[in-house]
Amino acid sequence: MGRTGAEPVQRNQPPVEVETSKRSVEPPSPQAGKVVRTFGGAGDRINVGDPLIVFEVPGPPGRRT
Repeated sequence: MGRTGAEPVQRNQPPVEVETSKRSVEPPSPQAGKVVRTFGGAGDRINVGDPLIVFEVPGPPGRRT
């Protein structure tokens, strides 16, 4: 799926690769921060609208989106 653990990512950097039956895409990160959790793994199916990533972003302690 992509990054694991608390890996830093910059805004607009693609932290994961998503593959559909028709194509592969690398959606850009909406913000800079650390990837603290990804959902799914290689070969897993994830429904449209389900979360892909949890970020920890700079700011007040414990702020996650």
